Amino acid sequence: MTFKQLLVDKSFYKENIVLATPIVLANAGQSLVSVVDNAMVGRLGAEPLAAAAFAGVLVMNVLVFGLGMSYGLTPLVGKAHSTGDHRRAAFLFQNSLSLNTIIGLALSLGLIAATPLLGHMGQNAAVVEAAKPFYILIAASIFPYMIFLSFKQFMEGIGNTTVPMAITVGCNILNIFLNWVLIFGKLGAPQMGANGAALSTLLSRAVMPVAFYIYLAGHRSYRRYFLLFGTRNFTRRCHGQLLAIGTPISLQMVIEMFALSVTAVMMGWIGSEALAANQIVLTVMSFMFMVTSGISGAVTVLVSHSSSPRQIMNYAKAGMQMSALYMFAASILYIFAGGPIATLFNNDPQVIAISARVFIIAALFEISDGIQVTALGALRGMADVTKPMIYAIIIYLFLNIPIGYLLGFTAGLGEEGIWLGFFVGVTAAAVLFNVRLKQRVKRRMPMA
Repeated sequence: MTFKQLLVDKSFYKENIVLATPIVLANAGQSLVSVVDNAMVGRLGAEPLAAAAFAGVLVMNVLVFGLGMSYGLTPLVGKAHSTGDHRRAAFLFQNSLSLNTIIGLALSLGLIAATPLLGHMGQNAAVVEAAKPFYILIAASIFPYMIFLSFKQFMEGIGNTTVPMAITVGCNILNIFLNWVLIFGKLGAPQMGANGAALSTLLSRAVMPVAFYIYLAGHRSYRRYFLLFGTRNFTRRCHGQLLAIGTPISLQMVIEMFALSVTAVMMGWIGSEALAANQIVLTVMSFMFMVTSGISGAVTVLVSHSSSPRQIMNYAKAGMQMSALYMFAASILYIFAGGPIATLFNNDPQVIAISARVFIIAALFEISDGIQVTALGALRGMADVTKPMIYAIIIYLFLNIPIGYLLGFTAGLGEEGIWLGFFVGVTAAAVLFNVRLKQRVKRRMPMA
C-alpha cells in the first residue's frame, strides 16, 4: 500500500477540522480558567490553594460521571438530524434536559450532603475547614452545568460546534472577571478569597444554560425545536435510550480517571518528587490532548451523520491520521524539551530530571493515544459504547495498573516502569478500538 492510498479525500480532513476547531478552543478556554483560578487563589497563600485543590479534585471526579452521561445525546441527535427527523431530535433534546436536570440535582445534593466526610480523608484539619465552603459552592455548580451540557451536546449533534464554543468562551471570560472581583474584593464586592473563585464558577455556570436558551429561542432555525416540545414527550423509553449510551461512556471515563489516580498514588509511594513530576507530565499531556479530544468529538458528530460504511471509515481514518500526526509532533516535543518544560512548573533538579524521563515514556504512546481516542469517537458516533467500556475495564484495571506496578516496583524500574503500564494500556486500547471499528463498519452489526 502506497502513502497516497493511505489518505482519503481532502474533504474528510476539512470537515473534521471545521468541527474540531471550536471544540478545541472551548476546551482550551476551560483549561485557561483552571489555570487562572489556581494562579489567583495561589496569591492568597498555600493553605487556600491546597483547600481549593482538595475540594476541586473531589468534585471533578463526580463531574466526570455527569459528563459521560451527557455524551449519549450527541450520536442519537446526530442520527435524527442526518435523516431530517427534527421531531425526534427535539424529543431527544427535551428528554435529555429533563434527565440531566435530575442527574445534576442528584450529584450536587449528594456532594453537598457528603460534606461531613471531608474530615475523614486524612487531610490537614485547617485545609479541610477552608475547603468546605469552596466545596459546597463548586458542588452546587454541577446542577446548572449539567443542564448546559444538554444544550451543548444537542448543538454538536446537529453539527454546530461554533455556538457551544462561543458561549463557553464567553462564560469563561465572565468567570475570570468575577474571580478578580470576588477573590480580591474589587468594584465594591466583598473580599471572599478562595471562596470567591468557587462562587465565580457557580455564577458563570448558571449563566451558561440561560445564554444557550436565549440564543436558541431567538433564532428561527433552532426555535422550532422548542416548539416541538410537549408534556407527552417525556418517556421512560427515551430516558432509557439516553442512559443506555451515556452510562457506558460515563463508566469508561470514571475508570480512566481511576487509573490516573492510582498511578498518582503509586508515584507518591516512590516520593514527593516523583508525585510532583507525575503532576507536571499529566498537566502538559492534558493540555496537548485537547486537540485530539476535539478531533474525536468531531468524528463522533460526522460518523453519526454518515449514511454509508465507506463514509464512516473515511471520517474515522481522516481523524485518526490527523490525531496521529499531531501526537507525533507532541512526542518530539516531549523527547527533546521535556526537561525545559518541567522547569516552567518546578525548579527542583530532581523533579525536573524525573519529569524528563517520564516525558520520554509518554512520548512512546502519544500516537497510540491519539488513535485510540479518535477510534473511540467513531464508535460513539455509531452508538457503540458497551464493548469499548468492557475493553476499558480490561485495559486499565487488568493491564495498565498491574503492569505499571510490576515494572515499577517488582522489576525496580521506578517512575518509568509505572508509566510503561500506560504505554501497554493505551497501545492495547488503540488496537482493540480499531479492530472493533473495522468490525462494525464491515458488518454493520447492531450494537453489542
